[in-house]
Amino acid sequence: MIEVVWAYAIGAGFAMASAHQLQERHRNPGISANRYLLGSVLYVALLVAPAGAYLLAAYPSWSSFHLLDSAPWWLVGFFYLATVIGAALGFGITQFCVVREWRRWAALQLVGGYFVMTFILAYGWDGRGYQRFLSLSRAEFDGWSSDDFFSNLGTWLTSNLAITLYLLGAILLPIMGVMLAYWHITGIRSAEDPLYSRSGITQIAVFAVVAGIAVLGGGVAGGVAASVVIGLLGWLLGGLVVTAVILVLFLPRRGLVGQLVDQVILPQESGEDGGAEAAPAGPQVAT
Repeated sequence: MIEVVWAYAIGAGFAMASAHQLQERHRNPGISANRYLLGSVLYVALLVAPAGAYLLAAYPSWSSFHLLDSAPWWLVGFFYLATVIGAALGFGITQFCVVREWRRWAALQLVGGYFVMTFILAYGWDGRGYQRFLSLSRAEFDGWSSDDFFSNLGTWLTSNLAITLYLLGAILLPIMGVMLAYWHITGIRSAEDPLYSRSGITQIAVFAVVAGIAVLGGGVAGGVAASVVIGLLGWLLGGLVVTAVILVLFLPRRGLVGQLVDQVILPQESGEDGGAEAAPAGPQVAT
């Protein structure tokens, strides 16, 4: 079921990757259909959603966080549809931010999607998310002992479920990576940014580093860190600390997130006046 959240992050990522094309289409709405939205939805509908549906049907207890012993066909179909809708929502909301030059809000959809997904897997709703993830059955989850963590981890890593996930990842991730890199580099070249006026290999390397910082550093590592903080301090105090850190990183226009988004992920196009400062930071509050 976590695939629904992942699909949202995937859709947001595709919208970020095609940001310059989406901005151009917004300025000239008659130039073409939104093939980037179509490509994103097709990727999820043909690859991600079927993979999630298979996991729910084959491993219903694990896929449902050990809430269900079996998954009827209508539930599998429902989550297939929810996964596709999640991707469309992620793309659509991020596109809405992109075309209005709300750069950090657009980036938040991508990073936030992976953050929420990782937090659910690591912490869940009761601090036992990682136990659910590493338990192959309800019985294993009920009998979980922290003393057996590494034993349980080794068993999970060599299980049929894990092998299935390895195979699915080997298919899904390279295809998604190629699509993201191609869309982003194609669009960024039109912006004539000096950072990308180099060889194709250099452009791909820069994209890989930036994507890694955004997804792994901001989303995945952030989700793990938030789960540790809330686990140590509790929902109230830990939640306040996590929220404060997110606000410090996200709100300042010249903060870490703002610099990364404005200078690398969505640099101002060379034909626009005023540089990155000309673009609104996000929704403006009336005073």
